[in-house]
Amino acid sequence: MDYSIEPVDTKAYKCSDPLTARLEDDDDPYFAYVNDEEYTGETVTLNVVKQNAEKTYNISVTGGTATVNGKAVTKAAESTVVSLTAADKEGYAFKNWSVTSGSVTFTDANAKKTTFTMPASDVSIKAVYEAKKIKGLTAESARDEYLEGETFKLKGNAIIEYDDQTTKKLNSPDITISPSGPLTSDVTEVTVSYNKNPEIKAIVPVKVKKKVDWPVMNDLPANQPKDIWETATENIPWIDVSCGDDMVPDLNFVFYDVTTQDPDDKITVTTDSNGFIKDLKLKRDHNYLIYCDSDEYFMQNKYVWVHDGQLRNIKDVYPDPQDETKPVYNYAPINNLTVVKSTQSTTSNYSRYTTAIPVEYNGKAMSGIKFRLVSPVETLEATTDENGILKADLLEDVNYMVSVESDKYAVEAFPLAVKDKSEYRMGKYAYDHSDCQGVGPRYNGVITPLQLVDKGTERRNDKTITSVSGNTTISGMNFKDLYCVEKKMDTKVSGLSDGTYDVYDIEAMNPHRSEVSKLAAGDFTVTEKTRAGVKVKAVYMLSSDGKLKALSFKQTKSGDPVTFKADSIGVNNVVIQYYDSLGKYTDVMGHGAVWNKGGKTPYIAKFENTDPTKNDETIDNFMGISIDGKELVRDQDYVAKAGSVITEIRPEYMETLGAGTHTLTAYFMDGDPVSVNFTVKAAAAEGAGTGAGHSLTGTTVTKVSVVKTGDSFSWTPVFMFMAAVIALAVVVVFEKRRKQQR
Repeated sequence: MDYSIEPVDTKAYKCSDPLTARLEDDDDPYFAYVNDEEYTGETVTLNVVKQNAEKTYNISVTGGTATVNGKAVTKAAESTVVSLTAADKEGYAFKNWSVTSGSVTFTDANAKKTTFTMPASDVSIKAVYEAKKIKGLTAESARDEYLEGETFKLKGNAIIEYDDQTTKKLNSPDITISPSGPLTSDVTEVTVSYNKNPEIKAIVPVKVKKKVDWPVMNDLPANQPKDIWETATENIPWIDVSCGDDMVPDLNFVFYDVTTQDPDDKITVTTDSNGFIKDLKLKRDHNYLIYCDSDEYFMQNKYVWVHDGQLRNIKDVYPDPQDETKPVYNYAPINNLTVVKSTQSTTSNYSRYTTAIPVEYNGKAMSGIKFRLVSPVETLEATTDENGILKADLLEDVNYMVSVESDKYAVEAFPLAVKDKSEYRMGKYAYDHSDCQGVGPRYNGVITPLQLVDKGTERRNDKTITSVSGNTTISGMNFKDLYCVEKKMDTKVSGLSDGTYDVYDIEAMNPHRSEVSKLAAGDFTVTEKTRAGVKVKAVYMLSSDGKLKALSFKQTKSGDPVTFKADSIGVNNVVIQYYDSLGKYTDVMGHGAVWNKGGKTPYIAKFENTDPTKNDETIDNFMGISIDGKELVRDQDYVAKAGSVITEIRPEYMETLGAGTHTLTAYFMDGDPVSVNFTVKAAAAEGAGTGAGHSLTGTTVTKVSVVKTGDSFSWTPVFMFMAAVIALAVVVVFEKRRKQQR
């Protein structure tokens, strides 16, 4: 049968489209047709509408939305209460509602949320805005410190602040940064201004460190001059560590600072439970060697440059396809470290390399020569084999000072270092770190033997280098291309009073790679400028554990440079200690004296501390004497005795002086030198007396030389006796003349 489907309440509702269905029955009833079409089983929708529905009118809202009972509407019937909500507009504040067309009365036209009653007509409504008043602009620097030549970087976004306490983040096109280019060392602030209103700006203070003006002998960006005392660090993005498709947790990696070559500048990090290296901070612009510290996994060493917040592969260099003589520096960022399972064919400790350096003397291979290789971290001994080959397992990128232990042969001391040359698609080779010349086999196929010299001639090519600042000079080896830099460090020394010492880091630098060259063994003489007007009390080497090792030194007078001996350069800091207060010395005998050649008595000069309470210490602070600037040898050219200090120049030395005036200078550890002038006269004519002139006879001088030690002996009675004798003589002469006149 056919059925029609319609609402029961035909007065209130009607079907908008008629709907009929045919019901058929075989075994089970089913609909066969719907609206005369075969029924497929799909859902059929019956559309109904209200009979005599209310008429609705259009609502158009610009800058907001209209809702009825919480639902957005674009139509409403007359007398319906419609709600309005203004939209948020960045940088603008809502002002009021405006009627474009229609008859509308708002509950509150100035409220962001309001209502109106729908009239019997279409309406158009607009939200009106006005620009917010800007209170200010804030901006921060991404770095605490910049290196000259770097550009300013914002930390996050610059932010506009409005009077209503709201804010707006500004993107790069919204702002102008001045200066926009490379920063110079005289820049102290950067201006960030709002492009839409340039008067709105933020002044950001910046610190720009002057780029080090040190020698450089290459054009590799990663090897340009670096501040070896850099303290600023870069936060390195997460580095994932994988083995095949798997991440590797709990794996150790070592980051070794190749720029400083300092054993203390070595960081060990461990991957987290997910196989990531996180929270890694490395010194800005320094170069690092990375190796895997594991017996289970193996990785080829990585060589990176910490630059602009990234680890950059400094071996990512290749010849320019257009000109093979020019390199292309790609320096791609490294975000992943790949390891493999260790096997018998791999080495987990890949930081060592075995050298094979031929050793020759006058063109002959030398076997059985014992070498000593000293680095800041270890000392090795190796002997050339039967073919004259020196084999030693050296740590990569560590400097070893080379010397020979032999009574017959020697070698000019130099720092030996193993360097990777994978940027040339080659392996590792040994180099003289003082000039970057190869030692032994090189990647270009050339073999450079290590040349022995005769014992005693190994220092014939020594030279003196002066630091870039001019404050330090060093001698003791052929430094070749090495130069010197130094810095006064802010280091506290246990056991020394604050303000009484300075700590210096004195380093040799390789200009080809901008790396420190640690000279861990040698016989160096260093001269260092000191504080103005102060006297050096002691010079020390300061070990990493805080212990002080005293060094022999010389300083002529307060404020003069101090010269000291050192057995290494750059391995330990140097401490120069000063006297809190200086003693003052004066001469009390010897000035103006005359010594006649041919005499058998010494020339005597005596010196005292102007503070009598310190005279017992004078002999202990006495350092020596010189005549006319030439240092005399104690107990050979002269003797020095307490009382306070009495110096007796032997007649044999006095005879070597020419006739005329000479200057004797006495030196003291805790005070400035004191000088006296004396005269040497040619031998007297035959029959004339000899000895020291002035008021002292030869006999008197002899007596002085046997004065008891200490200051218990006083010259006062002698002088008083002499004065009395002279006075008596004057009286006698005067009385005789008076009688003659009578």
